[in-house]
Formats: sequence, structure tokens, C-alpha cells
Amino acid sequence: MASSAPPPLPASRRIRWLRWWLRMLGGGDFLGQLSRSVTLAPRPARAPDLRTPPPRARVPGAVHVHTTYSDGAGSVPEVAAVARRVGLEFVIISDHQRLEALRDGWEGYHDGRLVLIGAELRSRGGYVLALDLPPSFEHRKGTAEETLAAVRAAGGLPFMALTGDPCLGWTEWAQRDAAGMEVLNLHSLGRSRANLALLACFTTLQLLRMPARAVSLLISRPTRELAVWDALLASRRTAGIASVDAHSRLKLGPFVFSTPTYEQSFRLL
Repeated sequence: MASSAPPPLPASRRIRWLRWWLRMLGGGDFLGQLSRSVTLAPRPARAPDLRTPPPRARVPGAVHVHTTYSDGAGSVPEVAAVARRVGLEFVIISDHQRLEALRDGWEGYHDGRLVLIGAELRSRGGYVLALDLPPSFEHRKGTAEETLAAVRAAGGLPFMALTGDPCLGWTEWAQRDAAGMEVLNLHSLGRSRANLALLACFTTLQLLRMPARAVSLLISRPTRELAVWDALLASRRTAGIASVDAHSRLKLGPFVFSTPTYEQSFRLL
């Protein structure tokens, strides 16, 4: 297990966005990315059965879903209907900076699926996925430490979100009040891999009505996030979560695609 995390991203978001645009326009490691996208991952070796694991319940769900309360394409009932169609038992809504969906009474069972309401909060050090907040919570933008502490004080669970995003990722990893981190975020992975050549392939596959293959081009192993998680686990217990960060649309710079849909994101992760 790694003992140290990779260096944090530059503190200036302008520099991060500039680096991302330069890499995207330059093509990045296009051939390497493309080959990894079409090559099947090797089957892992079976671990030795050292003990009988305790029985566990498997409850499929989707964490970090945006709706029309912020920049998502669908309403809360539409998200619940998709969750039912693909066989999920729950979804966690996390619109930007707001809890209007919670105040409007959307938390609970809808279309037979449990809908929980959290929020994605912006701080000056990174984004926070805040769960189990009370309806009265009001977000005031501040430092990462202040935002995490405010969520904790309100009785919520704060997770570091978009941790490896090339433009929006965290600048400081060791956060005392964080309950955990997003080890995998589909939206961040898409931005990390994007470049003009890959975007052309993505668009071509979309036009050929092959959305699943198109989306797979933007997905890879979250190497940076896994290294950060390893480093945090070496010093304290840190929960790791996988998030869809679903908007039912994808924005890559000036380009906006109506994909991946909620259904594609839910099935993919």
C-alpha cells in the first residue's frame, strides 16, 4: 500500500483549467487511452479463502445524482423512475449548493425507490458531498476546513468529492472532518481523459447509436484517487465511495452532450 499521496493539484483553478485545455487540445495520450478502452481487463487471481466472510446484504443504489434543482436534466420523479427501471433500491440526490429538494419533501420513497437528499457544496479547497443534512442547513462558502466542519456540526456526513478532477480537484488531502472521499467519480474520469481526438471518436460512436461504447472511452481506472485513498488509510479510517455524479448530460468545455443518460450512468457504475 502506498504511504504517500500524489502531490496536490495547483491551488489556482485558472492554472488547472489552463493545463486541462492545453492537454485536451494537444491530444493527450490518445492512442494509449483508446487501446485501454478496447482491451478487456485481465481477470484477477482468486484470493485465498482465509476465513469465511460474514453474510452481507447487497443493496444497489446510485450516489451523487443531479436533478433540475441544479444542473441535471431530469426531475426527482424521473430519476426515481429510472432507478426502478434499472433495478436500483435507492438514489442519493446531491444538487449544487442547495437543499430545496429536501425542503420540498422529496426525501422518501417514490416509485418504490428510496430517494435521499444531500448536497454538493463548493469550498475554496475543493467540493464536498454532504449527506444527511437537516433542511435548515444553509451553506456559506468558505475554506475546505470550514465547510467540512459546518456539515459535521449540522449532524451530516461530509465526503471530499471530485478529488482527482484535473480542474476541480482538492488542494489538501488530510482533512480531519472528512468522513471519506470519492475514490471514483464518473464525471471527473470523463474530464480527465478528454481530448480532441477522443472527443471525435466519442461523437462518432454517438452518431452511430453506440452510446455504451462512446461512454466507455471516457472511463478508466482512478489511479490518482486510489493512491490518495491508500495514503489516507495509512493514518486513519477513511471511507471510500464510488459516485455516478450523474447529470444526464456531459459538458466538455464548450461541448454539451445529452449523454450519459441517468440509465447509462446507473448501469455503468
